[in-house]
Amino acid sequence: TCIYKDKAGPDALKQLHVDFSDGGEFLSGLSGGFCLIIYKNRKLYILNDYTGLYRIYCDEPRTILSSSLLAVSGALKQKTVSPQELYEYVINGAFYGDRTPIKEIKLLDSKYIWQVSPATSGIPKTLKPKGLGEDTSFDEMVGEVSESLIGYFAALKEAFGSSVCSALSGGFDTRLMLSLMRKVGIKPYLYVYGGKDCEDVKIAKTIAESEGLNLDHIDKNEFPQCDKDRFRELIKRQYYIFDGLPNFGIFDNGSDANTRIGRTEKAKLQLNGCGGEIFRNFWNLPEGSFDIVSFLKSKYDFIDYSILGGDFNKDNYFLSLADKVKYALDTDNDRIDRRQVEMLYPYFRLKYWLGINNSINNQFAYALVPYADTRFIFQSFDIPLKFKNLGLFEAALIRYIDPALAKYPSIYGFNFSGKPGPLAWAKYFAKISTPISLRPLIRRRLLYRSKATGLPFYLKDEYVKTVFPLGNLNISKYINLEKIDDPVILSRALSAELLITEKF
Repeated sequence: TCIYKDKAGPDALKQLHVDFSDGGEFLSGLSGGFCLIIYKNRKLYILNDYTGLYRIYCDEPRTILSSSLLAVSGALKQKTVSPQELYEYVINGAFYGDRTPIKEIKLLDSKYIWQVSPATSGIPKTLKPKGLGEDTSFDEMVGEVSESLIGYFAALKEAFGSSVCSALSGGFDTRLMLSLMRKVGIKPYLYVYGGKDCEDVKIAKTIAESEGLNLDHIDKNEFPQCDKDRFRELIKRQYYIFDGLPNFGIFDNGSDANTRIGRTEKAKLQLNGCGGEIFRNFWNLPEGSFDIVSFLKSKYDFIDYSILGGDFNKDNYFLSLADKVKYALDTDNDRIDRRQVEMLYPYFRLKYWLGINNSINNQFAYALVPYADTRFIFQSFDIPLKFKNLGLFEAALIRYIDPALAKYPSIYGFNFSGKPGPLAWAKYFAKISTPISLRPLIRRRLLYRSKATGLPFYLKDEYVKTVFPLGNLNISKYINLEKIDDPVILSRALSAELLITEKF
């Protein structure tokens, strides 16, 4: 889903070909999530968006390149499991640092333009981002970012009209997106997922009813149970639809794939509100610098590691993750400052976790993650943390763009038309003041309390064994399946087994 100089489609691509040079001057006009294959002056180039939300997989010598992990996997003469990335995927639903659970498969580095013929070389992308400036006031920042967002959505309106689809929830990001669409005249197809008693559903319905908007409410838990004799075909279908390793694995009731495909019948362009956290304190950390390993543990140390077998070593696991943080930030230091912490949201969280989801959605239709565009990412680095705390800045964006939508309640216990009350601030500062050394323990206890009892039907032995025999799995060398009681982690582990064995 490529936008060049605020245009999409053939006209944009023709102009892009004219402007293209390996010096990268054209990059300032590019937006969206995309892969471009360009032949010019007898040279063949390939590149994707700077944030890497549209994935390109390749083998080690970069002779096989594809947007599909399964395509590259199927083209290899041999495959070797990479334990670090396998553990990352099973635990977190993503693999980091441009590596994958298969050693022979890499992610093409999105910060380069790659020449692939007649010779292979990487040319660093030269971006000259426009920041907000150190002396810019809060109101000036809000105005500048808001107008930048409005311009972006105006280009979407020009390219796609009102054939646009978006979720609506009780949070900041979808509210801001709806504000922007209304501002530029887009009348989107809206949907909300969850049970009828879910706060997101209640708030979304209140907004839709009050503002005269059409809203589809979909409860995935009410999706019909698949018959056991059809389960293998369901998993095979999802294996290819989700390119092997989606964030939550491919073992589910089939509702995820069906709702994604169903949405494409409603609109040409699918929008995802993830990424709005660039305007908030996503990591819930105070000012200051942090040791990288301690930082990672504060967010990613939350499971019972007895589920991991083989030669798993927790210290080595987090040291390897720390190296990937350094790679993402292009630093050799073991500590990161506050600006680098903010940079890790787009360069680590979005690129490696959301990139999987966005690439899947782009198989079905045009799909974008607007807030992940480089123009907004670079602006967000200049927003002081005090403005990001408790969503102050993002709430102000909503008020600036659509004051009517700001007045509705949110899942945070306050609306976006004024400042949060003392109780909200007290709870928030208690959260960000919690020492990072204590956070893993607190997170594990919270997860333990929230665990559902028993596994869903699609993870019961009688269903799983229709896909493969349970007695001799390759994944058992790395994962103790019998100790997993988290459905999502088990789904990921079984999905990895399918990739390793190429069962289908």
